[in-house]
Amino acid sequence: MKKRAVLSVALSAALALGCASALVGCDRGTTQSGREADYTLTFYRSRNSGMTDGSDEDLVTQALEDKYYEETGDSVRLVMKMYSGNDLSTQVDINYPKSNTDLECVTHYLSDADGSAISKYAKEEGATVDMKDLLEEYGQNILKAIRTNDEGHLAERAAWFKNGDEWGMHAIPGVSEESCFAVLLRKDMVRAVQDVTGIDPEDYDIANDEYGNLTFNEFYKLMWAIKQNVQGVTYPIVGAPWDIGRVFGTAFGVDAFNNAYDADGNFVPSQLQPEYDRYLQMMWHWAKDGVWEKDASVNSDDNRLTAFVAGQAACYIAYPEIKNLITVARRAQAANPGSEYMIIAPLATSTDISDYDYLFEDTVDIANLPTEASGEGERQVIGNLSNPRAFYGLILPYMNEQPENYIKFIDWMYSDVENYELAKYGIKGTHWVEGEDKVVDGVSYKTWKYPDQYAAQYQEKAPYSGAWEILENINVSNRLRYDYNTLETKWYVKVTNDFETYCSGTEGIWMGEIPRELNSEAGHIGEWIENVRGKAWAGIYGGPNRDQTPAELLAEYAADMQEKAPNYLKYIADEHKAAQDYFDQLFAEKA
Repeated sequence: MKKRAVLSVALSAALALGCASALVGCDRGTTQSGREADYTLTFYRSRNSGMTDGSDEDLVTQALEDKYYEETGDSVRLVMKMYSGNDLSTQVDINYPKSNTDLECVTHYLSDADGSAISKYAKEEGATVDMKDLLEEYGQNILKAIRTNDEGHLAERAAWFKNGDEWGMHAIPGVSEESCFAVLLRKDMVRAVQDVTGIDPEDYDIANDEYGNLTFNEFYKLMWAIKQNVQGVTYPIVGAPWDIGRVFGTAFGVDAFNNAYDADGNFVPSQLQPEYDRYLQMMWHWAKDGVWEKDASVNSDDNRLTAFVAGQAACYIAYPEIKNLITVARRAQAANPGSEYMIIAPLATSTDISDYDYLFEDTVDIANLPTEASGEGERQVIGNLSNPRAFYGLILPYMNEQPENYIKFIDWMYSDVENYELAKYGIKGTHWVEGEDKVVDGVSYKTWKYPDQYAAQYQEKAPYSGAWEILENINVSNRLRYDYNTLETKWYVKVTNDFETYCSGTEGIWMGEIPRELNSEAGHIGEWIENVRGKAWAGIYGGPNRDQTPAELLAEYAADMQEKAPNYLKYIADEHKAAQDYFDQLFAEKA
């Protein structure tokens, strides 16, 4: 990877030759209002789920440029390059080695997963700008927004990465709702099998003042009963395997997304944490028995939505974020006027994990599943997976020669709620207006809505996508949609305020770049994807004789990794401990 010093030499040579217009900062261009720009800021970002370009994207860009000019005196030209998540990662990879590129700022989700377009570069020595001093000088509003209510420094530590032997603040983290995941059910289908299951949907509908938590086994029986008794249902549950992890894997205390801790407290890849075998067996049984959709790993969310709207599924968890679930319920209700929908709270399970040993059997007697906590255990609710507080982040690649201008612009956006809401909702009075406050359970929520004369039109096609909300921070503004009806408002408030959430405790701590000498061992860790995980997701047997369950395959894999990758496993455990020690010292100094 080229270093910043190398790029400086290249730029100096270019300037001496007449400042080639393709290089960053030379072709300043003009703003949407026609002013000559002092500089251009170009942002690469991913398109959120359901986000589509509106007709007034340029009008919002112009409004931001004009307001920034009026308040700071800087004439900035703003350029937004929007990609789907996978396309963004590909485009960033293509542009990163180039010196004559406009790749100056990238925002994407923060994760150790390969799909993140920013984390892998934030870890690489010399690949991104260390923003610690820049934020102290130009980004006080950013720091304030990150640190507000940041218990445990989860968001702030997500900005810190180890480059070589040095730690630096190589990202700006956003702040998102930590409780946002839920499960959407066809309430009328639950009622249709009440005589079979004994489950009254009113007892578990979170819109009711008194609601309970279905147990894992009750939910399992419910899905099976719907599959067997409700006409037209093909697979009761639709959602990707990672969606399963967000709302069902946690019933066993499993964090399916992040590295976690093993039984001895060592930091390990997620598949080596306790009870992961039960989680795999759950998916395997559900896929094999037709409770969960077939070919879930390759199916699309569009197909899932079509199936749910058509009444072919009873449980929708395709990206089960509550705002998305409300949109899905609206669409399904419009297509099926007689249908009813409900959100349920996180599942309850037993503290005695042996109550789920039946999952290790080849077949499950679904009709006679045991009652949780019937033995030594007690009933517990662990909660749905916690959405990372710093779900999204932003990096400035090493080729950025004007990092202070990016910091200043984002800081300006965070400095005044009007600036942030212009970027998030569009032009006030044209694209949106303030709605009356909504009060739920004694708490008042600010709202936004479309202007009355355009409400119907904008519901069909929003005039603005929200693209310039470069980095979400709910501490700056977090309005509720005024057009949520009473039911939808209750859903949103209860999911984001009442639900228990679970995480492994490793949030915001990133692994450093793997030493080259450990690449081979690290590669072995991934062998489980095809040999173990793929079998669970497909509901099939594996192994040489095609007769082993995923739990059996996982046990063999775990033992094999102790022989194939001992140095890598020790490395990540040691690195994690060193990171914890570093943060303990860092934040103690700031206290």
